[in-house]
Amino acid sequence: MSGKPLLLPEVFSGESQSWTEWAEHFENVATVNKWDSDEDKLKWLKVRLTGKARTVFQKLPADVRNKYACKKAVVRGRTSHQGETYRDEDCASYGDALRVLVDKAYSDLEEKARERLALTQFLAHIGNPQVAFGVRQKRPETVEAAVVATIELESYLNSCSSRVQGGATAVASAATANSTEPILEATE
Repeated sequence: MSGKPLLLPEVFSGESQSWTEWAEHFENVATVNKWDSDEDKLKWLKVRLTGKARTVFQKLPADVRNKYACKKAVVRGRTSHQGETYRDEDCASYGDALRVLVDKAYSDLEEKARERLALTQFLAHIGNPQVAFGVRQKRPETVEAAVVATIELESYLNSCSSRVQGGATAVASAATANSTEPILEATE
């Protein structure tokens, strides 16, 4: 990043604007300003977040906070979207709501015990069995860690699913085009 930016990205609060639209805007501004490295983009992303989006960023573990791609994925999943629904958002909101409820219901317990109660409840209600298994294997100690693990695993499984479906379409197209050849050869 050199010199003064030609254009500043709009701020993002996560309250009234779609993450998808804002992220596209941010990437376009990054191109205009020649912010080629993830480090440059991360610096600007940090200062353009406000409100709920900034709060989400501040709660992220340090290793995630310092990676542009991870941070974008988690902020997308944790902020509200008008007209868009993300499973990640539901997961994060559920985790936050559990902590609030446990804090209110068991205010006389130590903080660590309240966190454990909320975590146990969160883990018990992960809908996808593959994700639930993967999150439990990571042995998260906080609800926040479980939320991050859930979002990461769901993103990974969704990307794998997309690649498998794309590969299946290519195999089916090849098999149709060469209908005289065995399908097995089309997959090799």
